[in-house]
Amino acid sequence: YFPNKKNLHIVQLYMNEILKSTSNNLDDNKTNSSLSSSQMVMMDVTEDQMNSGNIGDVEMHQVMDNTQRICYVSRNDSNKRVVIDEYQIIQMLNRDFKDIANITTIIPSNHNLLQQMFFFQTCTIVVGPHGAGLTNVLFTKSQYFKGMIIFPMISETEKTSYYKHLISTLYDDSRIIIFLNEMKSTRIGNYTGLFSDNKKDKILIEIKHSIVKILET
Repeated sequence: YFPNKKNLHIVQLYMNEILKSTSNNLDDNKTNSSLSSSQMVMMDVTEDQMNSGNIGDVEMHQVMDNTQRICYVSRNDSNKRVVIDEYQIIQMLNRDFKDIANITTIIPSNHNLLQQMFFFQTCTIVVGPHGAGLTNVLFTKSQYFKGMIIFPMISETEKTSYYKHLISTLYDDSRIIIFLNEMKSTRIGNYTGLFSDNKKDKILIEIKHSIVKILET
């Protein structure tokens, strides 16, 4: 089912009102004035997570005074369509983009809907495997969001992709959507491209070039 633009905008308006109301309440009650309400959902990050090379939930590399955010969505909580060795993607993002963007990762199912809304609303680029977590692009905002990099299923094409339809409907085809065809999985399989030495470097380079392409728009 592909929802039409009117229905999507009704959902967006409703969610934005919830965010606005909740944000105001958090701002009134928070004790640390240096944190924005959207950052407060990330306060459960441990120091070990911040310093490790392994994916954490939520793990964040913070660049002060930078509004660009590369948001990686993990399926580490699932037994299907998991990106094997995905820590290599996180390490590449932190190494190659740490000076120009905030790098954040999330496992959406570990958070309630409101926390997910806060997380995604300021994403510049959303990266991740096919799954329900990627539908949170619905909560992105036009002043921040530039595009999306999807690890598709084998049967998924640009014409059949729900995410393509969702973003095109929300933003009138003004955002870049890239399907990383070197990283494909069946519905019940896993993404194993990074596990292969022959494919790993090519995949990481393709992700890097895709991010650069989106940021330059």
